[in-house]
Amino acid sequence: FCRAEAIRHGLPLVTLRLFSPFGPWDDPNRLIPYALTTLLRGESPHLANPSTVRDYVFIGDVIAAYLRVADLPLPPGEIYNVGSGVQHSIAEVLRILCEQANVTRPLNWGTRDVQRTEPATWVADLSKISKALDWTPKVSLRDGLASTAEWFRDHLRSY
Repeated sequence: FCRAEAIRHGLPLVTLRLFSPFGPWDDPNRLIPYALTTLLRGESPHLANPSTVRDYVFIGDVIAAYLRVADLPLPPGEIYNVGSGVQHSIAEVLRILCEQANVTRPLNWGTRDVQRTEPATWVADLSKISKALDWTPKVSLRDGLASTAEWFRDHLRSY
């Protein structure tokens, strides 16, 4: 609807299609904050399927994309994908989170119901945003998770 109205009326409206953002102040029900806070408290998170995949993008990169869009005159109604352009399994994310939390115990895979049918591929095509906005993500998954883990360590009481 927004795209159609932007095109019809020449409104300066574009859409950023976010893939799986993560970082400080994230919703505690999302995977990364849930797993991190559970691990940092010395508990084991209940997890569904380790092979589920996502394209995780650090919130700092998301903000940079929004700031880039705000600075440029863009065609009305355009849609740009914002992600890392790299697909990662939940097992990979949890391995990194366990490293960050100094956890070596086994995880509780299969102890949570799968909430919906999961796609085999979940990765952003960044070619359009890269070309039109000269934007690419700067923070790797590992570095973003390290930064996020540090923040959650400092703010665990808020969760």
